[in-house]
Amino acid sequence: MAKNSWACPECQVETHFKGLCRNCTEYDTEGQPTKPVQRMRMNYTPTTNNPHTLSKNDFLNARRRKPTKKQIEAIKEQFNAQSKAIHNEHECGDDCDHDDFQEVGESIGSEEE
Repeated sequence: MAKNSWACPECQVETHFKGLCRNCTEYDTEGQPTKPVQRMRMNYTPTTNNPHTLSKNDFLNARRRKPTKKQIEAIKEQFNAQSKAIHNEHECGDDCDHDDFQEVGESIGSEEE
C-alpha cells in the first residue's frame, strides 16, 4: 500500500502525516496556534460518490438467463451479415482510404492469414 504524502502549501515541506505545519503556523506564548497552516494531501483528486439506486428492472435483469455461447455466436453472425450488406453498398472512387471490413468479435490488432 502506498504511503500518502502531505505538504505545506506555503513552504512545500513534505511529510507522511497530516496536521499543522510546524514551520509556518504561528503560536502564541502559551503554545496555542494563532494562525494555523494545515498541510494538504499531495496528488489527491477528490471523487464524488454517485450511488446507483437499484430499480425493479435491475433485479429482474440480474435474474434473467444469460445467452449461451451458441446464441452469442448467432447474434454476432446477424450483426456481421447486416454490416457486410451496408459495407458492400458503399461505393467510393480510386482515392478511398477505407479499411477492410472487420467482423464483430475480432480484435483490431490481430493479423489473420
